[in-house]
Order: sequence, then C-alpha cells, then structure tokens
Amino acid sequence: MDTNTFNTTTLQDELTGALVGLARAADTAPAVSDATWRVMIEALAANSPAAACNEAEILSLIDRVHAEKFKVVPDCAICASPCGRTADYNIANIWNAPEDIRSLKVLILLGVHGLAGYAHRALALGVLDNEVNRFFAEALATIGEELSPEYLQPTLLKTGEMVCKCKVLLDKASAETSSSPSPAAPTQPTQ
Repeated sequence: MDTNTFNTTTLQDELTGALVGLARAADTAPAVSDATWRVMIEALAANSPAAACNEAEILSLIDRVHAEKFKVVPDCAICASPCGRTADYNIANIWNAPEDIRSLKVLILLGVHGLAGYAHRALALGVLDNEVNRFFAEALATIGEELSPEYLQPTLLKTGEMVCKCKVLLDKASAETSSSPSPAAPTQPTQ
C-alpha cells in the first residue's frame, strides 16, 4: 500500500468517525435540519469504498461534518467538561473488535454507504426522506456503541429495508423528473 492510499484510508476512517459524532449529536438535538442530512448524505456517499475522493476532498468533508455538528450542538464546541457523547468515534475500535461484532459493523457501514449513494441521487432530484435520514443517524450511532451481535443484527436488517425504501423514492423522483414537461423551445421568428 503506497503512502497516498494509506493517508486516504486513514482520512476515510477519520471522516467515518466524525460522522458517528454528528449522528450522535443529531440523535436528540432540536437543531437538526435538512442541512444536517445533506452534509451526512454527501459525506457518506463521498466516503463510500466506490468513491474516489482525494485527501483534500476528504479533509474538506471532515471540516463540514464538524461544522454541522457544532451547529446542531453548539455548546459541545465550548464545553469545559466534555462528556464525549458527540466526540468523533475511533474507527480502530471496529477493527479491533471481536470478529462477529467487527463483521456486523462493517456490513452496516457498507450498507449505509450504499444507502447514501441512493439518497445522494435522490437528494440531487430534490427528495429527502425523514425516515431514511433518521436511519443514517441511528445506524451510525449504533456503530459507535459497544453492543453485542444481538443488538447489531436488527440494525443490519433495517439497513436493507431502508435501501429498498430509498430505491423506491429514487425511482419515483426519477420518474417525476423525466415525465415533467420541458419548457418549449423558443421559436424562430419567420420572415
């Protein structure tokens, strides 16, 4: 593995850890908005194993995720006694977990990245779904918890359900976009 690949992989883990922190903040904060979900979806889609982001793009996304987290929970940025609830998650905890837990968390992460790909395309068509958005926060927060396989399995199953739901939303948004009439082409004056 060359140095650039190593640095990018390390930064991708850092971005995922920042997303877990944002998800924890979004879990109960009243200041969550569509902007929060956009940042989360865009960062997840860009951080997918299939995406080809460079280091600068990943660093920019980490900054955006942190900025959004501090909009959602502004007191956390200046807290004198941080509780750690919204802190970035150390992804090494996944890689160092027992095999069954590591496997489930990795499958959830891969599913969330796939879901984010569909949600990102739907977002480009102007569609956001609150249930799907809330699931991103739920799944990422679950990844950041030390849970047994029995508690992780329902999240993995729900990931598949949300992928199906998001595909339906995307199909509907695509159909509506392609069936909407285009503006008439301007006509040339006749002489």
